[in-house]
Amino acid sequence: MRLVLFDWALGGHHPIYVRPFAEALNSLMEISVAAPDATLTELGDLQAELIPLGRARPADVNQRMRTRTRHRVRREIELLAHPADRATIRLRTRRG
Repeated sequence: MRLVLFDWALGGHHPIYVRPFAEALNSLMEISVAAPDATLTELGDLQAELIPLGRARPADVNQRMRTRTRHRVRREIELLAHPADRATIRLRTRRG
């Protein structure tokens, strides 16, 4: 079984939390981590498949940015779908 840990946010506690989750689950299943490039750099020695998402999720500046917010949410769904699809394809390939 493969689990994808997805975190599009950058900095702060994010890489600190991703690492112990991945390490704890690594003995139970295959782990992939989908995160911004900068986070993956911090997690470089982690025993997991690292899936780069490019730049981090843009921050909301104010409530008037509804169009940008919708665009950001669509982009987040696209980014989340890629590692999920990738993990599914890998599982199908292994099962034959």
